[in-house]
Amino acid sequence: RQITYLTRPNVKNYTELVIAMMMHKCPPIPEHLSEVAKDFIRQCCQFDKKLRPRIQDLLQHPFLMDP
Repeated sequence: RQITYLTRPNVKNYTELVIAMMMHKCPPIPEHLSEVAKDFIRQCCQFDKKLRPRIQDLLQHPFLMDP
């Protein structure tokens, strides 16, 4: 199953996606997503551990809290 919001033109499978993320490359965020969803993805893709939210904070993000 392909998850279209996580695909990149140069990423053909999950292994390549994981490698891309390990190289500090966040997948592109589609324009059609809400601003709240985009913000959640950006926060999840923050590679600098000093700036990255804690999991407890991400679990309280409005994207996960709003039905």
